[in-house]
Amino acid sequence: MLSCIYSNKQELNRLVDMTETKENPQDTVQSKNIQQILFINKPAWIDIARTNEYLRNKCHFKNCVMTNKVNNIPQMSAVVFSTPHALKFGCPYLKSKRPYSQIWVFMTFEAPSGRPSWYRDRVWKNTMNWSWGYRLDSDIFRPIQVLTTRSVLPHRDYDTIFKRKKKLAAWVVSNCHAKSLRDEYVHALIREGIQVDIFGKCSKNKSRVSRDDIHRLINEDYKFYLSFENNFCKDYVTEKFYTYLGLDTILIVRGGLNYSEHFNQNAFIDTSSFSSVKSLASYMLKVSQDMKLYTRYLRNKDIYNIADSNYNSMYESECRLCEKINNKERYEKTYEDIATYLHNGTCFNPDIIV
Repeated sequence: MLSCIYSNKQELNRLVDMTETKENPQDTVQSKNIQQILFINKPAWIDIARTNEYLRNKCHFKNCVMTNKVNNIPQMSAVVFSTPHALKFGCPYLKSKRPYSQIWVFMTFEAPSGRPSWYRDRVWKNTMNWSWGYRLDSDIFRPIQVLTTRSVLPHRDYDTIFKRKKKLAAWVVSNCHAKSLRDEYVHALIREGIQVDIFGKCSKNKSRVSRDDIHRLINEDYKFYLSFENNFCKDYVTEKFYTYLGLDTILIVRGGLNYSEHFNQNAFIDTSSFSSVKSLASYMLKVSQDMKLYTRYLRNKDIYNIADSNYNSMYESECRLCEKINNKERYEKTYEDIATYLHNGTCFNPDIIV
């Protein structure tokens, strides 16, 4: 899902500072004062056992335990609600089980959907305390990935990389006709003379592709990769940006995130920097034929240590949640309406100027 937009050491240190293990007298107290956290509609990909192992061994506060068993709701320190997933329990029932001190957290790692959702009911107003998600204004920020910068740049033969590229642009897509109008944008590029080879379920042959095979192909043959998001939403960027940023290709990025605010703007090409599809197409053709200009993008991209990053943003955000629960008096807050937070002015449909 973030995606992470942190890309320098100062910002990274701010994220991980609270998870460093520090021996002090309070640690003994922390380990005894157990804080139970209930995932009431847990996404299938969250592994409770691994999460608890990480919380117990890696976080600064080691007294949090996650569960998805709902037989003891009043004893929970916090209850986490996943906004995209259905709820088996109604708000009146959960309120009747809620002690005054219990924290309610709503969790969102995907772009907000237009589908009917449980939290749109007015009964959920003024019930949630904290947000947990990809947005920068989240109370618990969970990026998809954290980019760190290299202190020493790699020595690479960028000219050889340029010379081996024989094809122009690739696009891997399986979510057809997205709200972001990315299909229309790609076909507008094609009309302007950009050769785009499309792979995945939205291609002409509608075939699935092996991730490893397509990465090798793009890395070897293609000068550009179209990293186009399926939604234009505030702070929203998916794993495709980080995946393809690590290959020997130049990303053409298009999404709701202000990319140049968070990353080196000379490490990719942002469609928002161009007044029209035609002007972008002209620039892509220019870059594709200019070895010095093309390899400059590759060099700027290599300041990021992508492949070697072992930072697990989900586990670290769970540490952050645990830290906040242990200091909940400092973070008192109530959202009047989470539907407003998630939907009002957060997403938009872009125009395409040819």
